[in-house]
Order: sequence, then C-alpha cells, then structure tokens
Amino acid sequence: MSYLSPGLPAPVAARDGLDAPFWDGLANDKLLLQRCQSCERWQWGAEWVCHRCRSFDLTFEETEATGIIYSHQRVWHPVHPALKGARAVRHRACGTAARRQRATGRQPHR
Repeated sequence: MSYLSPGLPAPVAARDGLDAPFWDGLANDKLLLQRCQSCERWQWGAEWVCHRCRSFDLTFEETEATGIIYSHQRVWHPVHPALKGARAVRHRACGTAARRQRATGRQPHR
C-alpha cells in the first residue's frame, strides 16, 4: 500500500541530478545528506555551493535517521492536481537537536 494519494506521482530526483544521491539512498533505506568537505557543515536542500563557506566541495554522507524535529512548515494548498479537493497538508520538517545547538548555540526545546 502506498502512502501517496491515487494519481500522485512518486517523488524523484531533480532534473539536474543534484539531489539524486538523497533519493537513491532512500531507495536503499539510507539517509544521505549533503555535507561540505571544507567547513564540514551539513545542509539541505541540496545545492551546488555550501550555504556557509561558499565552497563547491560538497558530498553526500550517510547520517542517522533519528533526532528531534525543531522546525516544520505546512503547505495548505494542493501541490499537485491529484490533491485538488482533498484536505491535504504537506509537512516539511528539518533538523536535529545536536545540529540546532551547533548552528544557533541554543539548547532545543523539550
């Protein structure tokens, strides 16, 4: 049984292939996220350049799929024709407690 609504296509990598390692990892039950080899910062979404130091030396590395969600957003409008008429809510979550603390210097809320 699929978690997708009928008629909704499965997510795929972007046409330029930038995030293909992420999707390939998920297909193999692995979470691969982009990491800068110059400053060692993790980032998502995938980009051609590091958000922090502007290096082009980025790779995808496996990371644990555990953590604490500290931020999310909801999209209340249908993002695909198959969702029209449905009360679809799309959630996007990011981060872990350890990464938030490194990024902001603050302890996560519990």
